[in-house]
Amino acid sequence: IPALTEAGLTYLPPIEVAARWITQALRLYADHFVGIQETRHLLMELEGDYADLVREAQEALPLQKIAEILRRLVAENVPIRNLRIILEAIADWGQKEQDTAVLSEHVRVSLKRQISFRLADHNRIIAAYLLQPSAESAIRAAVQNLPTGAGLNLSDPECQAIAAQIKKVVSDTTAEALPVVLASMDVRRHVRGLILHHGIELPVISYQELASGFNVQPLAT
Repeated sequence: IPALTEAGLTYLPPIEVAARWITQALRLYADHFVGIQETRHLLMELEGDYADLVREAQEALPLQKIAEILRRLVAENVPIRNLRIILEAIADWGQKEQDTAVLSEHVRVSLKRQISFRLADHNRIIAAYLLQPSAESAIRAAVQNLPTGAGLNLSDPECQAIAAQIKKVVSDTTAEALPVVLASMDVRRHVRGLILHHGIELPVISYQELASGFNVQPLAT
């Protein structure tokens, strides 16, 4: 360490390096810690103040599906502390839609202020890569209905080309805050799966998740 200091090189103490690695690991695998038992515990804690809401949400969706929605949110680093808003969205949409992937998109919209605030810089500006309509259409066309739900054909040549293009523009641009990929609501989760499959770890949000008072700074299309 003294040699590094003398050479004018910056470094991190071992304890800080370890802390950063642990934080990264927890972020990547946080959804593994959200199961039915943990979800039941969260609902029981909320029941004291919002008993009717908890009951309505569980009438709309079984516990295992509520747990799945929470896992999907946590997997994309979306806070679930405001469980009241999440349950209100589940109570509203659970009667109309049973697909947890689609329901999660509606829950995300209900959390748009939290999502926008986390992704914006100090001026409330969200730096974003905007998908072209043609790219969204290609991704939409590559979605397949599988027994486990709708999924993306990742071997589709057009999808491969889109991922390569996103990777290139990401490497060519810089932003003060962590940039996001902005896509239409119906393809948002498929875009996220596509870029994650190609090692691109960027938040992907839909236009409906942009809260009022926040502005988008396009980085590339």
